[in-house]
Amino acid sequence: MDHLLQLDNISCCYDDHTVVENFSLKITKGDICCLLGPSGCGKTTVLRAIAGFQPLAQGSISLADEIISTRKHMLPPEKRKIGMVFQDYALFPHLSVCDNITFGLQHYSTQDKERICREMLALVKLEGLGDRFPHELSGGQQQRIALARALAPQPQLLLMDEPFSSLDVDLRRSLAVEVREILKSLNITAIMVTHDQEEAFAFADKIGVVYQGNIQQWAAPFDLYHEPSTRFVADFVGQGVFLPGHAVDTNTVATELGLISGNRCYDWLPDAPVEVLLRPDDVIHSEDSIKKGEVVNKVFAGTSTLYTLKLPTGSLVASAFPSHHDYQIGDQVGIDIEADHLIAFKVDER
Repeated sequence: MDHLLQLDNISCCYDDHTVVENFSLKITKGDICCLLGPSGCGKTTVLRAIAGFQPLAQGSISLADEIISTRKHMLPPEKRKIGMVFQDYALFPHLSVCDNITFGLQHYSTQDKERICREMLALVKLEGLGDRFPHELSGGQQQRIALARALAPQPQLLLMDEPFSSLDVDLRRSLAVEVREILKSLNITAIMVTHDQEEAFAFADKIGVVYQGNIQQWAAPFDLYHEPSTRFVADFVGQGVFLPGHAVDTNTVATELGLISGNRCYDWLPDAPVEVLLRPDDVIHSEDSIKKGEVVNKVFAGTSTLYTLKLPTGSLVASAFPSHHDYQIGDQVGIDIEADHLIAFKVDER
């Protein structure tokens, strides 16, 4: 498999503080990827290093089989054939939409610039707005223009730094899907940085969960959710609660809600203390069950209601019931477990 972008054990520092350490990554042409993690984890520093704005303390970055960054050599950003979409759009307020889009095409003829501007406006569904100025556009429209400007020079790679964070939640999700469709139609390779997992799930083929300057797991959204490889990923991705238990064998755990098994094998010894991650969709409503939980919190979400349930031992679990089941705080609710994926960690794996 040919890799368009390859990061080999890169490290980045600010003064004497190491922000990114031994960070490796390979991305195939046409893949749409995301670096997901909390603030301060190093994900934006990695993006800046790829763009050429951040020097490396060690390691190397290669793009299309050309080394573009090492500790001793940095190819200038303008020579990397990389497009960049910034968090604040970075549009020039004194330039028209068309002049913003064609800003990186100084060596093109006026006729070619006009043609490319029309093509880009059609691509981002803003035909006819070329003569307007950024302040005359909505936030979503400005973000589309920033995308058009980044794509106009036909980059090999597109980088996006929290591109939707200033938009409202509904527009953020819909625009992430729309931008993904545009990039897929052009077979553009892209990396987005975000702290919003729903946005990452909507946008990316592959997601790298970043924590303390390194990738905890690189996987498709489905695998991150159902097969997290570390306790941090299990905690960070999706909703869920850890329930204490002990190992029965390599793929079965005994808990107060009964035995929970899965198709994933662990190397733990029998009776080892573990914690099992239960997602809200693992805990199902069962009126006739002898297993009960007391409703201590509820959040109505339209098609479902997310209940927090307290078990007899005081442990908490979360469960998403169909919304036509309407329980009140203090009610005892019958529940059962339907967990196809066993996600568990030894108690000392924190």
